[in-house]
Amino acid sequence: MAAKKKKAAPKKTKAAPKKKAVVKKKAKKAAAKKSTRQIINPPGMRKRSVPLSDAVKLGNVVYVSGSTPYDNDGKLADSFDAQMHQVMANLIEILKAAGSTLDKVVKTVVFLSDMGDFAKMNAIYKTYFKEGNYPARSTMQTVLARPDFMLEIECVAEA
Repeated sequence: MAAKKKKAAPKKTKAAPKKKAVVKKKAKKAAAKKSTRQIINPPGMRKRSVPLSDAVKLGNVVYVSGSTPYDNDGKLADSFDAQMHQVMANLIEILKAAGSTLDKVVKTVVFLSDMGDFAKMNAIYKTYFKEGNYPARSTMQTVLARPDFMLEIECVAEA
């Protein structure tokens, strides 16, 4: 009986080692170039004393930080109605700088220091939006960053 010849296993060749660090670095650079992230801080607005941007625009979405009741001179409105109007004016200015408007707001979060102001907030809030075009909204009572703040509003909008 003839002996069967064993087939020789194919020779393994070593591939050149990849330079992982270089590949990762190039991938990060490519990702950074593709990003459309843009910081929005309107030039006329009061400078914030905390580390945040007024808004961040990513693609066609604008994320607006909580707007407080300061005017552009750093003056704080003294009544709830005045604070509410100032917060809405600030949102309008930030949205405009991002290429958006209140009509394009899809979600708001309203922070009240006193839920007793809920009815007043609603009465003023609805005047800033077209009837039937109200954004989704959450409203909550919370302790705000400063004891003289009566409210703060943040939003997300389409650019």
